[in-house]
Amino acid sequence: MKKNKNQSEIQPTETSTTYSAPEFSMPEAPKMYSTIVTDNNKESPAMDECQTISVKETVNKKIDWESKIDPQYYVLNRQKKDEIEKVYGKKFYEIDIINDKVDKKKYCLLLLQGMRDLLDTRGYESVDYTISHCSPDFVSVICHITFTPLYPDEPLQNRKYSFGADAHKGNTQSWYGEYLTAAAFNRAMCLCLRNALKINTVCYEEIGAKMNEEDNNHAKNELNSNPVGPHATLQRKMSEKNISFDKIKSTSINKKNDDGSSKFPDAEKWESVLNIPVAIVLEILNNLAAKEKKNN
Repeated sequence: MKKNKNQSEIQPTETSTTYSAPEFSMPEAPKMYSTIVTDNNKESPAMDECQTISVKETVNKKIDWESKIDPQYYVLNRQKKDEIEKVYGKKFYEIDIINDKVDKKKYCLLLLQGMRDLLDTRGYESVDYTISHCSPDFVSVICHITFTPLYPDEPLQNRKYSFGADAHKGNTQSWYGEYLTAAAFNRAMCLCLRNALKINTVCYEEIGAKMNEEDNNHAKNELNSNPVGPHATLQRKMSEKNISFDKIKSTSINKKNDDGSSKFPDAEKWESVLNIPVAIVLEILNNLAAKEKKNN
């Protein structure tokens, strides 16, 4: 596993540079592997030291990875406080996730340690990060995970996943705003793992403070004060081409992957341009540039 020996020496950069994972977001790789049981009872290398899974289940990709997360790594989602109290007939702090049989996928958030443990359970060969942008007010990171094979000769392309995330003071909780690099690294890992293993429950790391009117005004001021950033560039292009934010949002909500799933599942939560992840901002800018070139 790669280690960054000089983390403190990483300087702000505008170009993509790959660094190995820092200590705060890199779990230790599992050192032992067990077996999976084939239909003819022969044993083959498998993913971890405690799970036994049939080849048929593995090949059909029907493993419920979320069921393997320890319940202690779930917390109630405060953004759904009123709904949770109404459903379970108790005060928010009186509700016990296990004893009250709370619907975890609907009302809970996953903690970072739970995702780290799940990564160990699944088994991985490498976890690397590409820093797309790093400045005091904005950090964008792409996480790359290569998993260990679940069955003999599993193709490499089936085991490699990447996902990006960004962090700025407009999309992080107040205390996390002082640790934007850590926030971006951890978010990218959580999103990459959730996407790869089809985990529907949102992670605590992904939740940002819900902006009130004062926060929104502050975010707009920050946007105007950074005219060269990706979000400011998109805002400028939208003004030039008379494209509304609602148009950008609705188009993103309706974007689909080849399998029919939503390409940007969090688009409905966007409240302003600043809420759009930088990787998606860059994609939107590329699409706008391609259309402009085609029209010319």
